[in-house]
Amino acid sequence: PDVSFIRDATRIPPDGPILGMPDLAVEILSPGQSERFLLDKALAYLSYGATMVWLIYPHKRLVEVLTASERRLLCEEDNLEGGALLPGFSTPIKALFNP
Repeated sequence: PDVSFIRDATRIPPDGPILGMPDLAVEILSPGQSERFLLDKALAYLSYGATMVWLIYPHKRLVEVLTASERRLLCEEDNLEGGALLPGFSTPIKALFNP
C-alpha cells in the first residue's frame, strides 16, 4: 500500500519485512493504474486480513472506504473517519485534495 497502519506494534520487527497485512491499507490511484486494479488490490488486502482499506481517487476527488462488510464512496462534502480501528480520527475529504 501507499500508506499503512498496524495497530499492534509487536507485529513490527526491528529490522526486516513486516509479515501479514496491515490493519489499514491506503492506496492512491496513480497515473497508468485502473480503478479496477486498485479495487482488486483492496479486495486482496481484505481477504488476507486487513480490517479497512481506503482507496483515494485524486482525479475524481473521492475516497472509497472498504471493510469486509461495507463499501462506501465519499465525496468532498463528507468526512473520512477511522471507525473502531482509529477511534476519534476524522478529517474532511476536501482536506486531502486541497493544499
